[in-house]
Amino acid sequence: FAAKYNSPIINLGLVDVDITGLYYVGALTGLLGHNSSVTGCYSTGIINGNSSGGLLGYAEGDVYNSYSRCSITGSYNIGGLVGSLSYNAVISDCYSSGSVSGSNEVGGLVGYSSNGIASNSFWDVQTSGQSTSARGIGKTTAEMQTKSTFINAGWDFISESGNGTDETWVLFANDYPVHWLAYGPVQLITAVEDVPGDQGRNINVSWDKCGLDDMNSLHPIVGYNLWIEYPNDTRNAVISNNINKVIKISEQSGLTSQKKTSLNNEPEILYERDGETWVLAASLYAMQWDTYTVFTQTYRDSSTVEDNPSTFFVSAHTTAPSVYFSSDVVSGYSLDNIAPNAAANVTLALVTVRRNSTASRDIRAERKTECIRNNRNNTITLSWDEVTEGSYQGNSYPEQNGIWYKIYSSNVPTFVCDENTYLTTTENTIYEIDITGAEKMFFKIIVSDLE
Repeated sequence: FAAKYNSPIINLGLVDVDITGLYYVGALTGLLGHNSSVTGCYSTGIINGNSSGGLLGYAEGDVYNSYSRCSITGSYNIGGLVGSLSYNAVISDCYSSGSVSGSNEVGGLVGYSSNGIASNSFWDVQTSGQSTSARGIGKTTAEMQTKSTFINAGWDFISESGNGTDETWVLFANDYPVHWLAYGPVQLITAVEDVPGDQGRNINVSWDKCGLDDMNSLHPIVGYNLWIEYPNDTRNAVISNNINKVIKISEQSGLTSQKKTSLNNEPEILYERDGETWVLAASLYAMQWDTYTVFTQTYRDSSTVEDNPSTFFVSAHTTAPSVYFSSDVVSGYSLDNIAPNAAANVTLALVTVRRNSTASRDIRAERKTECIRNNRNNTITLSWDEVTEGSYQGNSYPEQNGIWYKIYSSNVPTFVCDENTYLTTTENTIYEIDITGAEKMFFKIIVSDLE
């Protein structure tokens, strides 16, 4: 902008600018009016002109949480961030690190200021070539690349909570502070989808890459972790958007390695946060792909009678262990798509049972598939083979969610299985029935993987 009046400029970055002008020259704007402000902006490149600065040439408005790495040259009122500061304008939580050169009113952060204010703002005395400034505090390069310099001044970093929770700044090794938003966007989970044609507890999770997942990035993403929320008995609704964009390193104390009910019978990495337990479901290297998809397991399936969502988020990790980003949480459902096989070898066999002197019961004949009639108390036993598999497209697959047998009975051979003919649901493969007064009884067994 040549000039900016009566409106704010927020979260704007300009990279590798090359601007030459006569006066009031800045990467962001030449003149910032007193009813305007700048927040969360930055610039890199080259600036040449009088009353010039790396971000603003002449400023009557306030500047917050911004920085410039531009090299600035000119004759007068030359500053690393702002050339001229007036009208009681405030610079707060800002810095500059580029070279600054000129003849008159030259400063590392601000070239000239009549009545402006700089609070908790710094410039690099070594890289700028300037030991003085109209406003601001000079620091060495080592100090400018040390986090405590800024945290002690009240800057809000992602690795601390004492200065706020806006997570404005991040500091990588051997570098100056930068806005973490400049390295976005944070990756987004785009799909949580059931795996079709399976016995359940499998799901595909897809997400878009993080903005730092680029070989040319100064601080690239090196890997992703996929986390699944460990279920509890009280959760019965989809959970979404309840985790911060950035997980602070101070919270990593909740990460432990221990045995728990496992997805794959391996020790699980657990992350405890705000009363929630997150389990590491998958970990993979960054490959600069636009989209990633991971096949993983869930703890429970959903069905028409039970709502069991699985909830995930993805964390993207940089070269700095203390700096990583996470997506919003997203939920989806895994389903058991294969019905179990029908019960086989269902048998009604009558066997006489009598008491003797040495045992309370003596069964003269016994088979797994027998149905037993007790002449004394008129009960029979219905038996069948255990069902352990389901079939899909000619192949058999082991059941994973348990098997329940629903037994129905009527006095006619053709009947409907409903509440009027229902007897019981059991996980056993044998069931005793009282047939007192019955002339004929017909049975059906429905095998289900839903309780």
